[in-house]
Amino acid sequence: MIDYEIMIILDPNKYDYNNSINYYTNIINDFNGIILNIENLGLKKLSYNINKLYNGIYIIFNINILKLNIVKLKNKFSIDNNIIRNLIIKKKINKNTKTLYNMIDYKNVFFLKKFLTENFKILPRKITKLKYKLQKRLSKQIKISRYMSLLPYTDNHYLLKT
Repeated sequence: MIDYEIMIILDPNKYDYNNSINYYTNIINDFNGIILNIENLGLKKLSYNINKLYNGIYIIFNINILKLNIVKLKNKFSIDNNIIRNLIIKKKINKNTKTLYNMIDYKNVFFLKKFLTENFKILPRKITKLKYKLQKRLSKQIKISRYMSLLPYTDNHYLLKT
């Protein structure tokens, strides 16, 4: 069994806290998954609108599941109308938690913003002075954060909201 992190963004108009958490935990249990942790980040403003919505409810599940069942789980999440967007990431466990490698995470938005220009472009390796692996991880985590609407793609997204 492999550890995965699942982040889903739920539609706030169709959201019911107790029923939604229980519904998605039952889906994970139906596919023989073991839930290690559930983290509810609550209602957040999206960096850009998705399906004409500007707010979403972020929920993170840390689970342990077989690789065969993760494909079925992805299909189940893609069919669900309550989910605006979902992301399933295979977790690499690193015991040394104070390293820069572990600080570069898609959920750590304030840290990632340090590596973006005012136009929200990723700073090049010459400026960040990071090693190749760290720069590669940084760009990947920023792209994931943009996909999950935690960071905007461009500065125009801020202009459109106001």
